[in-house]
Amino acid sequence: MDPSLAVAAVGASAGSLLRDLNAFGYLFESLAIRDCRTYCDPLDGVIYHYRDSDGLEVDVICETPGAWGAFEVKPGIDGLEQGAASLLKFAEKVDTSRIGEPGVLGVITATGYGYTRPDGVVASQSAPSVPNSEGRELTFPSWSANHSYPQIVRM
Repeated sequence: MDPSLAVAAVGASAGSLLRDLNAFGYLFESLAIRDCRTYCDPLDGVIYHYRDSDGLEVDVICETPGAWGAFEVKPGIDGLEQGAASLLKFAEKVDTSRIGEPGVLGVITATGYGYTRPDGVVASQSAPSVPNSEGRELTFPSWSANHSYPQIVRM
């Protein structure tokens, strides 16, 4: 669903959202998930959310046939370090012998510019169109249908 409908329904303005950064964060995350779904659907992909018993959470996992990628959504650039750390911890838990390496680990932000960090995590305002090291557009990579991770929720 388009989060602008919620904004319109409550009569929120840009000013009111800037005064309530918590609400802005939820709306921005909804917008990012909607955008990921928009990119993922034509590729016969599925969007998941991950949370495990250790409290590790990943906002968006995009799975397409043969490829997968994971994303954290942070409205401000100040959340980049936390998002990257979460993604790297998640990537360590994934059994890549079963599902392959992630095509991308990315932090989607509302500000800043896109680049690949030294740890390989991509920082971007639009994760699906971030070029890889060969200059080609990244697509959403694959997640095994046989995964057994706890609380992976299809969104």
